[in-house]
Amino acid sequence: MNFKAVCFVLILIICVGVGNGQNSFQRVVSDSIGLTMLDAAPGRLNEILLVSWYKPVGEKKTYMVSRLDDLGTPISSTAVKFDSVSVGGGLIDYLVRMEWGNYLLFFEINANLLVSVVTEDGQVTDSRLYNDLHRYRGTGQEMISDGEGGSFLVGVTNFDRSLELIRFDANGRVVLRNKYFTNFEIPTYGYAANIVLNKGHIFLSRGVTNSISQQGGVIAKLSLDGEAQKSILISNIYLNSLASDDLGNIYALSDDMIIKFDENLSLLWSKKLVFGYDRPTGGVHSRIMVNERNELFVSIRGVGAGNPKGLRLLRLDDTGQLISGNILRQDDRAHFTSLDLVNNGVLNLTSSNLDKSILQKFNLDGLIEGCRSESLCIEVVDTSIVFTNIDVEQTVCTIPSGDLIDFTLSDVEMNLEDYCHPLVNPSGYFELEEYTICKNETVKIVPQSIYPLGYSEWIIKRGNDIVYRCGGVPPTEYVFTASGTYTVIHQLWITNCLYADSVHLNVEENMPRVLDDSLLICDDEILEVDMVGDSVISLIRDEHYTISEFRVSEAGNYSLVYITANGCQQEESFVVQRKNTPMVDLGPDTILCNLEEIILSIEEYKDVNVRWTDGSTNSSIRIKYPGTYGVRVENECGSSYDETVIQLEDCTFNYFVPSAFSPNGDNINDELQVFSAGITLRSLSIYSRWGELVFKIEGADLSWNGRSVDNKLFPKGTYAYVLEYYDEYGSAKLASGAFVLL
Repeated sequence: MNFKAVCFVLILIICVGVGNGQNSFQRVVSDSIGLTMLDAAPGRLNEILLVSWYKPVGEKKTYMVSRLDDLGTPISSTAVKFDSVSVGGGLIDYLVRMEWGNYLLFFEINANLLVSVVTEDGQVTDSRLYNDLHRYRGTGQEMISDGEGGSFLVGVTNFDRSLELIRFDANGRVVLRNKYFTNFEIPTYGYAANIVLNKGHIFLSRGVTNSISQQGGVIAKLSLDGEAQKSILISNIYLNSLASDDLGNIYALSDDMIIKFDENLSLLWSKKLVFGYDRPTGGVHSRIMVNERNELFVSIRGVGAGNPKGLRLLRLDDTGQLISGNILRQDDRAHFTSLDLVNNGVLNLTSSNLDKSILQKFNLDGLIEGCRSESLCIEVVDTSIVFTNIDVEQTVCTIPSGDLIDFTLSDVEMNLEDYCHPLVNPSGYFELEEYTICKNETVKIVPQSIYPLGYSEWIIKRGNDIVYRCGGVPPTEYVFTASGTYTVIHQLWITNCLYADSVHLNVEENMPRVLDDSLLICDDEILEVDMVGDSVISLIRDEHYTISEFRVSEAGNYSLVYITANGCQQEESFVVQRKNTPMVDLGPDTILCNLEEIILSIEEYKDVNVRWTDGSTNSSIRIKYPGTYGVRVENECGSSYDETVIQLEDCTFNYFVPSAFSPNGDNINDELQVFSAGITLRSLSIYSRWGELVFKIEGADLSWNGRSVDNKLFPKGTYAYVLEYYDEYGSAKLASGAFVLL
């Protein structure tokens, strides 16, 4: 295979799930006596309890309970035989572990339900047969422990399409039976009824379809005695599984969505599963679970025409962020699964409808040591849902009495063998060449011949590190960012073949920058971009304005593209600022009269440094004494300086402010009036004895009647004033004094 450089980049979906399984296994039944595994559950210590259909030659079908160790090796097996019934062939087979170690085992027998009590040693102590109790549609039912030694069963009935809840005690006797109705109808097949127990409440879910084909999912919150408390309808989503965590939160799973609610069924978040190369439709074969660290485990099995067979196992944190995702491909017609968290792993059981039943224990990332597995190409993205509160009608049903039936036990032998496939390594599939490319260039990966059909996985390694891994479609373009020896692998699952070849690829690193990332232009300067000569390709300002002459004279954000000495195209971004040298002018020399002040000020500039000869850094200063005063202003472009001479003279005062006035309404000295001659008055400010400004007036006619703006007379006492004016030379002056309000 030849690599070719092209000018665009392929965006890849995230691929996760690289690692090895630990304390994991995959085993298959090797007996030829009609043995099919049905359900598995955690046993005591690190054991696993397994229940199977069992049919000795010439006898009725019955079932077998087996104990396995942590590696899936059988410890003991006990066959349970009933004289009056033949077990097997139904759609409901569950082994439910109860709170104190025992199990309840459920079998469908035609329209009847067989319930057996099983110990941790795999021994059956009681069995009850309930006539006409099980009438559930398809495979839409689930059983869980009730936390008090018994079990709950929930399913959708054939008769009236209601959701039925049944509670059994530790001996398999029915103690509660309720039905729940909505104004929706249940689909004819494939949409599960689910149940979880959390914080002293029961949560039920089901998929629904009404008479005009509107679809959705219902979640109901019940008390432990079956009283409906709250129900919601989620639009356009089928619910396949339900789970809860230790904090009381509820998780709902559809074919491609995970939704999290709090214990009051208020929405916390919803995530969509976006698969990169195939979309599994697991239906009732999908399940979500939560471990003691509140991590989520989602299993989705591919079923249906055109869907790759295999179990997809995702691991996420409680915020919905993906931790790992893997798929174990299977080439048989696997349909029924049992999934459980056990001994720091995930226990899965597959029944095939053919000649194999497969028991698997994955590690928490969905891997089995020594077995082929494929990392999923998947993204988990935020999404939105629509749900509303609905009413649920509740009916209390007659509690049936199950009849104890006789059975016999016998020890039998169960054989399980490893079930992993080797890989063949043919040659001549790729032809790779060694050569050099520029950093971030795209390389094409094209086989020399048409690769064999079938589900497959593509891997690219740099040394021993996997840099690309994805199933299904090949990475026809890949972006290389570092030099090294790369191995391209194409692994075919159906033919169990692996094709691989390696190439040493040199990736040119970026050259040093030719321009600083921030540049300054002063006054009338122009920046000539000529330091890279004729290699300049383009110069762009503010993303849209192209500069063809490569001369920069305006401020803005620039992008420069050029060819470096190593022949690679390089782009640099830089910011240009434009500033002028600040100028300062203090005006002519000025006369300072006794007891007066002069204000010297300069134009205010942005980002300049100001320093007066007296050390001040403000834009203005007050002058009370004669002398020479100067100021320097500067920025990155330059500086300017100016100074002025202030001379002292004994000036004749040209203004008068009375020392007292009495605003008492007698028309004698009712106002404080400022008198002037030869000067221009600017403003008069009045202050209380505590320095608070109480009145200010501007203009040439300055007076005060002793009142506030809301016409309230100020208290009698001494007040200060500040008078601003221009003298006969036009210089700004200040004068101050005091007066008494009588």
